[in-house]
Amino acid sequence: MRARSSVLLVSVVGVFLLSSLGCGSERETPEEIVVLSYGGEFATAQRAAFFDPFQVKTGIRIVDASYGGEYGRLKAAVESGNVPWDVVDVEASALLRGIRDELFLPIDYSIVDSTDLVPEVVTRFGVGTDIYSVSMGYNTNAFPPGADAPGNWQDFWNTERFPGPRCMKKDPRFTLEIALLADGVPLDEVYAGGTLDVDRAFRSLDRIKDDIAVWWTSGQQPIQLLADGEVVMAAAFGARLFNAQFRDERPVAMNWAGGVLDVEYWTVLRGSKNVQAALQFIDFASQAEQQAELPRHLPLGPVNKRAFEHIPEELARRLNTHPINLERQVFLDADYWADHESDILERFNQWLGE
Repeated sequence: MRARSSVLLVSVVGVFLLSSLGCGSERETPEEIVVLSYGGEFATAQRAAFFDPFQVKTGIRIVDASYGGEYGRLKAAVESGNVPWDVVDVEASALLRGIRDELFLPIDYSIVDSTDLVPEVVTRFGVGTDIYSVSMGYNTNAFPPGADAPGNWQDFWNTERFPGPRCMKKDPRFTLEIALLADGVPLDEVYAGGTLDVDRAFRSLDRIKDDIAVWWTSGQQPIQLLADGEVVMAAAFGARLFNAQFRDERPVAMNWAGGVLDVEYWTVLRGSKNVQAALQFIDFASQAEQQAELPRHLPLGPVNKRAFEHIPEELARRLNTHPINLERQVFLDADYWADHESDILERFNQWLGE
């Protein structure tokens, strides 16, 4: 398995001093800062683990804004000189693109303590906040758990044995990797030679296209569809599937087999109005106790190694980054997607007929 976040391997492009960007002067402690993240259940978990405890400790209120990870929205804000957010949660491929486009301020590690962080999540322009997966889930009313239940992406593609409508993420990232796994590509060969076999992936998707009832854009959407029985299987965020199964006791089951992993990063955009407070928040959210709190609300892999000291063993073994689960998954290659996302997204949208 190619378990890595390749953001770490990128050469740093355009390292800027805060003072040269007009952000070096000290400001009074702000009453609030704005954190741009992904909304929904994810924002609820972040509020419990990070936002509200930060306010209690510092007196600085967190205002959370949401987006769907649209890179163009970040770039447009920086280029316009009107950046409304202080901290932005980005995926690894967006971090790489932003480094190349000089969107981010460097992280000041005299403020952010990286001592106990997993080395793979410590980068010049971003600090990992969690490791998540897109995984397979199914409706247990349609397929009762057991030996005959679907267990991998090849089963997801097997519409004769497991009939019924499906849903998948409306994004070539994750979706192409899943299509290759469904076509029999081993985990450690998904990025053979540092690239994806895009043609093979689309041929694989051709076989399942007519059975995809919904191409989802909101993380909670496939969970609701699955729980309501409107689809029988879904490629969805593993943490949300996990909570539907174990916390909410919905008719949903999931597993980590063939999950596609990615790292999310806290970043600070050039033009942020509250840089010092933003870095204070990133430091706070990176601490072991806060990292251990997040999986209690969404089972995401912590980035602080000491977080597992604060997580019950039963929960720890269920997290996507626990060794028994990690070895069954593959990391998204951020380098690859930073280089190819635009072209593949255009092809993907044309394939969808848009």
